[in-house]
Amino acid sequence: MIIEQQAHGTYWHDPNPYLAKLPRLAPALPPGARALATHPEHYDFAAPQCVKDLRPTALPPTAGAADQFQIHFTWPASQDHVLTVHYYGVTSVQVEADGGGVLELSDFNTVRLDELLPHGIY
Repeated sequence: MIIEQQAHGTYWHDPNPYLAKLPRLAPALPPGARALATHPEHYDFAAPQCVKDLRPTALPPTAGAADQFQIHFTWPASQDHVLTVHYYGVTSVQVEADGGGVLELSDFNTVRLDELLPHGIY
């Protein structure tokens, strides 16, 4: 995934490097993640299935985190959950702000793009 800041608040997005690797990665993804990542509209910026511009509705738990949790996403002008990501087998969660300060939900910008990777591949 290539995301470059062009100017203040203006970014250039290119999912093509990730999309070129996705056919090799997809078989190792869990079924739900595979369906999401390989959906034809997932990286089409004009499509309703695209994740670009989604906002999280809550921060993930960090202290005493359970081995599973969910993060809900909504469009900026809506309160309707349009995507829920379920995490299972969680061993730790870290949420950090740039500079190490306190992170608030309002600090989150919208999702730029995502890369869904099998466990152990970064």
